Amino acid sequence: MAEKPQYADIFKHIDSIVGGIRHPKYSELSSVYKEAVGRVALENMDPAEAIKDAEIKMNEIFNDN
Repeated sequence: MAEKPQYADIFKHIDSIVGGIRHPKYSELSSVYKEAVGRVALENMDPAEAIKDAEIKMNEIFNDN
């Protein structure tokens, strides 16, 4: 967090952010999202690359019936 202090509030509250209605696969999808955000914030990953990686993983979760 020393390198990216602007993200401190996001990570402080990320586990308490909830939507009104959750998708049945919310937990899996949320984990993918949190991983992508973390890679951008902490590993300086390119946001577009992180989003693309997350998209692929999320599509796999949606297609895994």
